[in-house]
Amino acid sequence: MSVLMVALLSGCRADGTENLRRELEKAVEGVDARIGIAVLSPFGESAAVNGGEDFPMMSVFKLHQALAVCDRLHGSGRSLNETVAVKAEDMALETYSPLKDRYPNGGITLSVAELTEYTLKKSDNIACDILFDRIVSPEETDAFIREKAGIDGVKIRYNEAEMQADPMRAYENSTTPTAAVRLLERLWKNEILPEEQTAFIKKLMIECETGARLYGGDYDYFLWKKAQTAADTPAPAVRNGSPAPSGRSSAPQPAAPESRGAAAGDDHRRQKEQRNLINRLQKESETLLAQIDDTEAELKRLHAEWAREECYSDPQKSAAVAEAVRAAEAEQERLTARWEAVEEELAAARKG
Repeated sequence: MSVLMVALLSGCRADGTENLRRELEKAVEGVDARIGIAVLSPFGESAAVNGGEDFPMMSVFKLHQALAVCDRLHGSGRSLNETVAVKAEDMALETYSPLKDRYPNGGITLSVAELTEYTLKKSDNIACDILFDRIVSPEETDAFIREKAGIDGVKIRYNEAEMQADPMRAYENSTTPTAAVRLLERLWKNEILPEEQTAFIKKLMIECETGARLYGGDYDYFLWKKAQTAADTPAPAVRNGSPAPSGRSSAPQPAAPESRGAAAGDDHRRQKEQRNLINRLQKESETLLAQIDDTEAELKRLHAEWAREECYSDPQKSAAVAEAVRAAEAEQERLTARWEAVEEELAAARKG
């Protein structure tokens, strides 16, 4: 058994990573599994267990694919709204696919953005292979991660159908824990894609339904761990080719004959209120994430200032910077708490 875990921590001090590494090593002692862990603080310090070893990515490679898809479209002047015809033959693979559950015979048209939502939010294997076939291949994704994203230690060789045909091929789609966390760092710092596409990918990652189910939506940290346990995830409701809010069916519910008109009016008002609430919460969430990013950047700047000789050799300057660090950390904690509360409200709103 192999387990890969990576995390970006927002509050880990640079001088604490060695202690963290020792604690991680102690935590996995005696565990009957090969475990890889990598943790990165905002200050560039890392702690790892088996950080340089290869681990099979399984569905984690769908993030790499999404990044490569966005890059390919941007580089060729195309949009995520570009449409793709989904054919009957695309549905032939017997695999986990909410898309196939909804459209078993194909014959639909979806945007690249919608297909990417299926892959990152639902871990949809058929949507993944459609993107590999129509937009960017596994080999091209591998080259993008290495040459454009600047990440070594990642290998992408096969699509979902090829891995299903020979499960051992899954071990050739691999990453080291260090490569995985460095990719997340570059993504979160907007160093791989243009800002709009980066925001799109981040949003899908945060909304990932398999992640929320496995970890209860706890976003004190960003934990990236995909498991092949999604078979019990219910198929998404789809409205006009797009997933409906989680837990809501796109099919109209029958009303009693004597109250059909009143019920329809009530339903319309409730749906409108729900949409308005979801839109408001999404905007607040995005604003809070941007503020958290700004605060993390400020903390990094302050710690760099603190490390300069002219600062730490001057007690007055050092005390002023220390006070600024404490204030920034308190603000970061406040923003994070509010963001978590908004995400909980948003999840509840989507369930109706």
